Amino acid sequence: MEHDLNGRQVLRCPICGTEFTDIIAICPGCGNILDQMKLSPSLKAFISELDEYEKVSANTSKRFKEKLKLVVEKRKAGLIRDFVFDSDRKSVLEALIFIKSKVALEADRKVNKTNFYWIRLWTGRAEQLYEKARVLFRESDSVETVYAYIIETNVRIQKMIRRKIILGTVSFLILIVMAVFYKPLKKGSIGPETDENVVQTDFPQITGYGDKQIDKLADKEGSTGAVTHKLLKEGNKIKPLQLENFIFSIPDYWVENGSKEEYYQAYAETGGKVAMLAITYPHDNEEVSLEALYADNENMITAIESWFDECSVTRYEKFQSDFGVTGVVYHYTSKFDFGGVKYGASGMCLCFPSEKDSRWFFVVFIVTNNIEENYEEDFMEILSSIKEVEA
Repeated sequence: MEHDLNGRQVLRCPICGTEFTDIIAICPGCGNILDQMKLSPSLKAFISELDEYEKVSANTSKRFKEKLKLVVEKRKAGLIRDFVFDSDRKSVLEALIFIKSKVALEADRKVNKTNFYWIRLWTGRAEQLYEKARVLFRESDSVETVYAYIIETNVRIQKMIRRKIILGTVSFLILIVMAVFYKPLKKGSIGPETDENVVQTDFPQITGYGDKQIDKLADKEGSTGAVTHKLLKEGNKIKPLQLENFIFSIPDYWVENGSKEEYYQAYAETGGKVAMLAITYPHDNEEVSLEALYADNENMITAIESWFDECSVTRYEKFQSDFGVTGVVYHYTSKFDFGGVKYGASGMCLCFPSEKDSRWFFVVFIVTNNIEENYEEDFMEILSSIKEVEA
């Protein structure tokens, strides 16, 4: 039987293998409660009350669940904020470890505003206990380690939520893909094809990619939203497009349709097949830099995977255009449900920072798997063409 320098027994958690002394009855590594009876009295009382709220929520019939849920969660939140823990070393440390386990549980779930709310609530209580620990007893490695994990997890989830909010415009892609899956574009808008909105036009059919005609009236009228950009010139094959302080060279078979503020959108195919190109460039009040992108790569992957159903980032790599614009390209696959049928799709997303005006640029490409033509090479050419406007 091992003992530390103070003569306390050294225990090993059977779940995660973390070693700790017998001063506590809960593993600081994973939150596993080794002996319920040896828990500090205040934590036992807290866990008992918390369990009651969770049991009520789980056992309530669906008919009353939504109404009762708000009441139960409000009382549960009050318990987390206001419960008075004993002020001895064992009680404070075990309470912090228990909170750590709750934060870890929420962090392992799919990130959304609900579990972020609970993480912030648990973190707020951990901050109170940490300040109490600093007053009551001297430095403790266990307290510092547990508290650091809670704070780091809160910051990580907060970044993830912020990134998802920033990418909210791109999340709109799935709605657009579904909207145009069976219907071609008419009058520069997206909607059902009826006799009233079918437009006869003398503009030539777009050829070279796919077998569906896109009404070129959309191309003539330009953006269907309030996107701020300008076409610099038009050739037979390439349309240089300026968005803010960057220029993109886009093949002319991409027809702009559905653009909005800070969001450019174009299609090469619609109606039973979808090939779509989108460029969004939102502001970010936090740091916008390559270093921030690399440091936040995990959160970026999570945000991209939230765009579509069953979306998975398969790989990513650093990318630099022919003009020195540098970012990260993410490759992904996804599925979406349309009329009860699952359709596969794949695509890429280049993310790069615009440090001058605190913007992130996301250049997104998506095609449904029923398209025979290969757009990937041309998309990479678009990425290679990106250059910053000279001052």
